[in-house]
Amino acid sequence: MPHSGQLFSKHANKIKAEQSVSLLLELFEIAPVTKEVLKEALLIQYSDFEDALLCTSGKLAGVDAIVTRNEKDFKKAQLDIYSPTAFLL
Repeated sequence: MPHSGQLFSKHANKIKAEQSVSLLLELFEIAPVTKEVLKEALLIQYSDFEDALLCTSGKLAGVDAIVTRNEKDFKKAQLDIYSPTAFLL
């Protein structure tokens, strides 16, 4: 899921942004970032801590895959990784 800065950018009006968030909430579950997730993310030694959080929260939430435009940063992931295009095919 894109971060809020992308969703509520100056190029998107508020109504469209709210509709986009509502659609995402219908399609996807939100993996929680708990104390356990934070501790485990520190242990997996990713160069980008946000990527470590995504992998760890997804793994602990039981997700099947992560969809990202930046597949190369998830080589260590214990989840399937897809580009948006590959995921939609």
